[in-house]
Amino acid sequence: MKPGDVMQQYVWVDGKRVPFKARVVKPKDPKDYDPPQAEQELPESAAKGKQEPPKATESK
Repeated sequence: MKPGDVMQQYVWVDGKRVPFKARVVKPKDPKDYDPPQAEQELPESAAKGKQEPPKATESK
């Protein structure tokens, strides 16, 4: 899910199921929300901790 996406949900109102659209809101703290493109913006030193070892080591 991305911020701003509209999610179709159902809520029960007086015993009836009614469609309810909930907006996905981006958390105020950027650390709580980690989009895929954020990995490219991270410095290499920070990215190394998250990702697998560099491909150079695999080619040995």
